[in-house]
Amino acid sequence: MKQDIMHNVLLEEPLEDIKQGLTAGESKEKLIYSGRSFCPSCERVIKANLISRDNFIYIVKECHFEHKVFENLIQKISPNELNEIKTKIPAHWPVITKKLPLGYIRKTNNHSEELGVKNIKNLVFAVLLLTNRCNLGCKICFQKTAHFRKDMELAQIKQIVKNFKKMLIVLFGGEPTLRDDLPEIISLVKKSGNFPILFTNGLKLSDRKYLAKLKKAGLKTVFFTLDSLSYNPEAVIRGINEHCYEKKIKALENLIADKFNIRINATILKGINENQVPLFIKYASDHPEISELFFRPLCLTGNEEWNGFNKSHLLSPSEIMNSACRYLQIDEDYFFAWDKFKWAIVNYLSDKSTLLKLPQFSPGQIYLKREKNGFVPLFDLGIMRDLTEALENNKIYNKLYKIAKPKNIGYILELFKRIAARSASMESSDFMKTVLRISVRPLIGESLYMLPGSESIVDNLKYFSDGKVSVGFNNSLPRPGMGVFFE
Repeated sequence: MKQDIMHNVLLEEPLEDIKQGLTAGESKEKLIYSGRSFCPSCERVIKANLISRDNFIYIVKECHFEHKVFENLIQKISPNELNEIKTKIPAHWPVITKKLPLGYIRKTNNHSEELGVKNIKNLVFAVLLLTNRCNLGCKICFQKTAHFRKDMELAQIKQIVKNFKKMLIVLFGGEPTLRDDLPEIISLVKKSGNFPILFTNGLKLSDRKYLAKLKKAGLKTVFFTLDSLSYNPEAVIRGINEHCYEKKIKALENLIADKFNIRINATILKGINENQVPLFIKYASDHPEISELFFRPLCLTGNEEWNGFNKSHLLSPSEIMNSACRYLQIDEDYFFAWDKFKWAIVNYLSDKSTLLKLPQFSPGQIYLKREKNGFVPLFDLGIMRDLTEALENNKIYNKLYKIAKPKNIGYILELFKRIAARSASMESSDFMKTVLRISVRPLIGESLYMLPGSESIVDNLKYFSDGKVSVGFNNSLPRPGMGVFFE
């Protein structure tokens, strides 16, 4: 075996032999899903399998054209994460409609058109890659493997955002604050009737005057990357010096002081910063401006392995969830119960009316209600299980009266109305000021993707300065390894 520069391990065994061994029970491996992907060498459409092996997820791809089989480690996983949930995809959700034939070579830069994505106006969000430039050189950056592109021009941004209304528009990089015209871009997005969200490492936000310019332009929500509330873990993960870290902490303090809606994005590595999960929750309890903690288990899909990170640093989503649950003193099944509950709502309401256009939601999320001394679960686990069962058995009205108390019914109605955890309506809602959302989900880079066919839910399009449009799959479906960029 050997490995190429994209961490694709070349195997000698054909994919069909591997698959037969899995289905015949001759291996400890489990076949999760068979689909299609692109060859990392010739870029044709080829066969691909997702498999689990010793609590890790791999994608195995076979190229008949170059007579090679590639294997790529994606993430760690716990056995309970392989459990299936029966799902129905509402007709208005964005999905891909074309299954590209084996051997297909891409003919256009617009992968949305090439895959036949329908219901684009119902996407969860759109991502604008404003620049490839960055003022940090993070060891775990999956963007390090991306091709260099020039900055996206204002005229192109105008052309893109005019196609959407009330959409979350993520201003992404590289580091978008390196754009001198970022206030103008924020204003442009805001005036188009959409909601700008800044995804940033925060260094430039340590300057409060600069932050004030962004706020005046219309910025309210910031997705802030911070892996630790102390310096040493951040230095190991990001490779930054103490001065940079102090600027990041100052930026966070500025965001809190100026009442921004803050979403903290933390990559969690085993043996390095896993102890930060409860510390972040405690910090969020003291600062209601923090509306979300997004904990991302490390995935080896970009620059990580070149900088000394390997399988020993991987955590499964469940391991991070369990850490949060232990601190909160709630059942470790709470995250999975929320996923089942939200899918039960979608399935139930989809059957009742085609007029109810529920937006998509993200898996691996829970809501906590803010109280004076910290957080309590938004719903009791027993109540949520009862509601899920009632929804699944079409007996919801028999159950609702049992929990129709003033302190519960408002949240129930709000949840039904705003089931999409990332929908634009949440950005203008007072609901998020009373709760904390904890999300645990891998964020997988652009070197891996599956092409499973028309059942793939699309939740975002990613726009590049060279006119390319890539498709981001929603991993609401309980299938590990989904939710990756198509490139």
